[in-house]
Amino acid sequence: MADGSTFRQPSPLALGGAGFSHQLHSSPESLPITEILLRAFDLGLRTIDTSPYYEPSEQLIGAALSSSAVQARYTRRDLTIM
Repeated sequence: MADGSTFRQPSPLALGGAGFSHQLHSSPESLPITEILLRAFDLGLRTIDTSPYYEPSEQLIGAALSSSAVQARYTRRDLTIM
């Protein structure tokens, strides 16, 4: 790519962000999102599919990805976020 980054092919399976939304959960903020992401990553998932429509999943996933628990084991380059 022109900016020097490389394209990462999405994994065949993706973790959907809708599960962390008000549409599917009355209190998505109470979900153990960091632990869910770590388990998904440990199982080989590297693609997260989310959308602003899944409010507040993008904010919750972003906070979890910024946590020291996730950053100690995975880098942003390890992931594809769609």
